[in-house]
Amino acid sequence: HAYYMKQAIEGDDLPMVLDRAASMLSELGDPNHQHHHHNSAADHPHHVKATLNPKSYYELHMRCLDELPNLESYLVELSTPPTIDPLAGIPGMSSGLHHHTPGEPRHTAAALYGAVQYAPRAVPRLYLQILAGSVLLRSGESGGSGSGANAKTVLDDLIGAVKCVQCPIRGLFLRHYLLGCTRDKLPTGPATLEQVRDVVEGRATAAAAANVEKKEEVKEGATGDDAKDGETKKEGGEAASGGAIFPDVLTSQPEAPGTVADSIAFLLKNFTEMNKLWVRIQHMPSASGVASSPAPNSRQAQKEMRKRRERERNELRLLVGTNLVRLSQLDDRHVTAEIYGKVILPAVLEQLTACRDPLAQAYIMDCIIQVFPDEFHLATLEIFLSVCSRLREKVNIRTIVGSMMDRLGNYFDDARLVQEEEGGNNTTDGGDGDGGGEEEKTAGTKTSLTAVDAFHMFDRCIQKVYTTKGSSMPPKEVVRLQTALLNFSLKVYPGKMEQIGECLGVCARYLSGQDVGEKEGESNAGSGGVKFDAAVSSPRTLDEVAIEELEKLLSIPLDSLALRVLELEHYSNLLTFLPWDNRRQVAAVMLNAVLTSGKTLNDLDQIEEMFSIVAPLIQDEATNGGGSGRGVADGGVSRTSDLMGALGVGSGNGSFDGGGADPTSSGFVEEQILLGKLVHLLHSDDTDTAYEMLAVARRHLRGGGPKSAVYTLTPVVYSAFKLLDKVRGVEFAAEDSSDGPPPVSEVDPAEGQSDSVSVLEDDSSTPQEKAGGSDFKKNVNCRKLFVFVQETVAIIAPSDPELAFKLYLQIACIADRCASSAYASTKAEEGPEYSAIAYEIMAQAFLLYEDDVSDSNAQQRSIQNMIGTLLSCKTFEKDDYEALVTKTAQYAAKLLKKADQCKTVMLCAHLFYTGDKDDVKSFRNPQRVLECLQRALKIADACCMASSAHVQLFVDILDQYVYFYENECPVITDKFVSGLVALITEHMENIGAPTTDSVSVAEARGHFEQTIRYIKMKKNDEETAELFAPIQVAE
Repeated sequence: HAYYMKQAIEGDDLPMVLDRAASMLSELGDPNHQHHHHNSAADHPHHVKATLNPKSYYELHMRCLDELPNLESYLVELSTPPTIDPLAGIPGMSSGLHHHTPGEPRHTAAALYGAVQYAPRAVPRLYLQILAGSVLLRSGESGGSGSGANAKTVLDDLIGAVKCVQCPIRGLFLRHYLLGCTRDKLPTGPATLEQVRDVVEGRATAAAAANVEKKEEVKEGATGDDAKDGETKKEGGEAASGGAIFPDVLTSQPEAPGTVADSIAFLLKNFTEMNKLWVRIQHMPSASGVASSPAPNSRQAQKEMRKRRERERNELRLLVGTNLVRLSQLDDRHVTAEIYGKVILPAVLEQLTACRDPLAQAYIMDCIIQVFPDEFHLATLEIFLSVCSRLREKVNIRTIVGSMMDRLGNYFDDARLVQEEEGGNNTTDGGDGDGGGEEEKTAGTKTSLTAVDAFHMFDRCIQKVYTTKGSSMPPKEVVRLQTALLNFSLKVYPGKMEQIGECLGVCARYLSGQDVGEKEGESNAGSGGVKFDAAVSSPRTLDEVAIEELEKLLSIPLDSLALRVLELEHYSNLLTFLPWDNRRQVAAVMLNAVLTSGKTLNDLDQIEEMFSIVAPLIQDEATNGGGSGRGVADGGVSRTSDLMGALGVGSGNGSFDGGGADPTSSGFVEEQILLGKLVHLLHSDDTDTAYEMLAVARRHLRGGGPKSAVYTLTPVVYSAFKLLDKVRGVEFAAEDSSDGPPPVSEVDPAEGQSDSVSVLEDDSSTPQEKAGGSDFKKNVNCRKLFVFVQETVAIIAPSDPELAFKLYLQIACIADRCASSAYASTKAEEGPEYSAIAYEIMAQAFLLYEDDVSDSNAQQRSIQNMIGTLLSCKTFEKDDYEALVTKTAQYAAKLLKKADQCKTVMLCAHLFYTGDKDDVKSFRNPQRVLECLQRALKIADACCMASSAHVQLFVDILDQYVYFYENECPVITDKFVSGLVALITEHMENIGAPTTDSVSVAEARGHFEQTIRYIKMKKNDEETAELFAPIQVAE
């Protein structure tokens, strides 16, 4: 048919064109009326019509519509005045077509509009009538003065004509085609609210009513001609109304031009009818479905048919939604928020609630949210939300309310960004809980949202849903609704703690077994507008989805509030409803948020609650018992034996409170690092309070087990170091501020990552007594802090001995500095006490080295740390120092690898030659220096016999000889230096150092040459020329 229609167009045969077009479009009509000669359906009352499913009908519909633009172009050409001499005219038709004259169009658009309505079948006739109506609207004959009918008349005629197709599928596609053809031809004239309301509600002017009445009289005469189609208004057929409209109707007295009110009325009527047709699809019989089922009336067959119809309706839903899209695209200069709120939205919502179809209600509500402007939603929010509680139970209210919240929240964000780009970002800090700064940032948008009280509107809507559904509402839906409301509050009203508390409170009470709903007589549904049943049942059981949603709810406020979530009354209560693993994830999110905020924790109660929340990261569920890990009272530290007596860790000090978190779990290390970082946020200017904070942290963190102690308790030790330095500065105030104690930076934290102290006695003497009558009035003194760090390091020692060893050495350094500060202060009598503490801590470190440090590389590193620590300590008694350095030298001589022995033994030489000549605390034993260096030479010689790569050891020993020679060590003479230079030179020649490819040998040779240059430089220096002159070096 399309092919012959194109041929007729090329032959300029209008009757043939219309006939072939009608034949082509008849494929879209009732299959029982495809041909003029057929067996009537009335002869077979039980005959099942063969119908196409929506997908197949859509494909056929699109193929037909692809050909209609050719016909439309042809009709436009016919109704357009020719620019050249016209061709031979088309003979007159009984339909009223008249001969044309040169310079005029061959046919008017109004005449073509009347001619196409003589098609015998209803569906093809209506498609052609819509097409011709589009041509008529485009031609201008319908919009101006003179003999043309206005656009309102054509639209009313079309919307009335398409009513005769009552088959749901055919009617939907026909009306969608009507929408497409009139999309850019709808009237746009201005109209007041009252005019729009009158037109939509049918209260037209007297002239318009008379015109409609006249049309009806004409239609009655044509109804008889169309009755021969044999089509009825039964399900699946077309009505017998809607006959041909004669041209004289269109050439009657012209009416006033149409306005936007006519467009709104046209679209609302079409929307209402299309929605009815769409809903009726759910109840249509399915020939294919019934025939294929062995038991058509069985419950299974009905269920399958219902699902099939729902799928088909989902495929067709866009046809209905197009009406709302067209309404939203009308000229916004004439369609105001007032017209939308008082005419358009009520009409749409009335049809939505009347249809009582869950699928239609859910889709249309979503369409309203998506297609209309945000300003309209702000003005009509209460009207929109009032409908939610009247929707069918199967409609998911959460998605509807959540979509509206997201839409308004995004509108707020966009407005804020625009104002920031325009330089209007004059904000103040809105984090004080009232959101005042944010209101200044987005004045216009925020004022609108505040004026309509959007949060409490949404809250009241949600409470009505709770009231309607009662206790049957699943927990996951309650949590999801509150999650959406919480997101909206944080985005639009940031810092409103009371709103966040309301959301969490509703969830906490509902999950605890109470029913939530709207309180009678309450207009505000905040925390005071929610009622809970007096009879509290057992807590509700949460499924996996509800658990995930609750976890999401608790994680949302963390990014913006961080530590302020601890101020929320119900936050901790909601955490108890989560399984232990989910609490771990929330705790990790909270720690990240707190660390990102950078705010310090300075309140003990806040710290206690914080560690209670992050308890899942510290302990496993079995160990914690569902509690918060507060079972160990910490009134400071436990007593230990006398300082000079027991140096080992007591039975209670090194134990853990529980098994701790599973070290094999995913993300264990990352979680423990987060806990360690949390310790560094503890801060107080008062040293006693700071100590209590560290005690609380240790009490909680020690429950994490030995594996986590390395990550979590090490920061506790370093925080205690910092506090020690602060207390030391107060407790031992120097007599002369210029000779005050060295700054804390002298202890380099990079030397190690933990602390350790030997077990010290926390005697009962008060700090005031210890202060010797000074002004120091604090409860926590240096001695108490040394006991604290010693016990903490003792907990770390079993899991990482090397780390604990380094911390012990750092504690010894700090104790030595306390002794120095005491000597320089008014309490010089306490200096020996802290020197003794330093000695005992060193002894504890040596014991730990002997018992637990077994790796050869770790032993070498530990001995080097011993040497550095001993060299930095200045207050040891001579006997104590000699015992420590002698033991260190013995450890060095017992290392497994000879090369390591050589390196550490030569370093030990420095331990026997410290301080200046006039320093009473200096320790100088030149003979032991020589012994160390000579022993190192013997070991180096043995190493070189095994491998020439060890020649570097000789060069290192040469550096030590030069150092002691330059510092005038009496036993180191020029002969030793000259002899060693000659020895190294000989070794270099024997191994062919200048030509060797060995990297280690080349590096040793370069080092040796640099040392020779240094000696030569000293020989040429006036101050040292006399001292270095006897040394013989090769030129």
